[in-house]
Amino acid sequence: MSKFNHASTLQEERDPCLTKNETYENIMNAAEATLRYKNPEDISTTDLILLTGYPEELISDHFSNINMAITALAERHTNLFCESVDQVIPPNSINNWKDITSLLFDICFLYYKNHESALKLHYGPQLSRAQSKQQLKRNSSFSRIILNAISRNFDIPYRQEYLATFWLAVTVYDCFCSLSFSISENISKDSSDKGKSAAIAYIEKTLGKEIDEEIKQKP
Repeated sequence: MSKFNHASTLQEERDPCLTKNETYENIMNAAEATLRYKNPEDISTTDLILLTGYPEELISDHFSNINMAITALAERHTNLFCESVDQVIPPNSINNWKDITSLLFDICFLYYKNHESALKLHYGPQLSRAQSKQQLKRNSSFSRIILNAISRNFDIPYRQEYLATFWLAVTVYDCFCSLSFSISENISKDSSDKGKSAAIAYIEKTLGKEIDEEIKQKP
C-alpha cells in the first residue's frame, strides 16, 4: 500500500467522536507508518497531517513539535520491547546463565528486525536529549531483565550490584548493532552475534566466577 493510499485509509477511519486517547494513538500510529519510508530526522508535522487527516492544531494539542512525537514513539517501543523480552520463558534445555543471556540477545535482534520503526529510533541518530534518554532507559531495563531471568531461572538472589556490569554488556552489544545500522540501515545477524559474544565475554570476565559459584551452591 502506498503512503497516499494509507493516508486515505486513516482518514476514512477517522471518527469525530474519538476520545483524546484515541486521537493520540492515531497520531502515534501515523508516526509509526511514516517511519516505514522515512528516517526520523526527515519526518514533519505535515506527514502526520497527511496520514491522519487531522488539522495541525489538533496534532499540536498532543505534541508541540515533531520531536515530541518521535520521543513518544520511542517510549512506546521501549515498553513493547521490554514486555516481549520479559515474557520469555527459557526452555528446560538451558542449563547455564550464558545460554539464557544469549537467548535474550537473540530475541532482542528479532524484535528490531521485525519492527523497522523501533530499529530506526533506537539505532539511528538521536534527535533530542529526551530520545537519548529513552535509549538509555531501554538499555537499563534490558539489563535488569537479563539479570532477573538468570536469577529466576536458577533460583539465585538478584544482585543489584551486578546491574552495572549487565548494563555495560548491553551497551557493548548495542555498539555492534549501531555500527551495522550506520553502514546498511539494518542489523546483520553477524553483527548481532559478534555483539552478543562480546557482551557475554564481558559479563563472564567480570562476574562469571561469582555467578557460577552461586549456581553451583544451589541444591
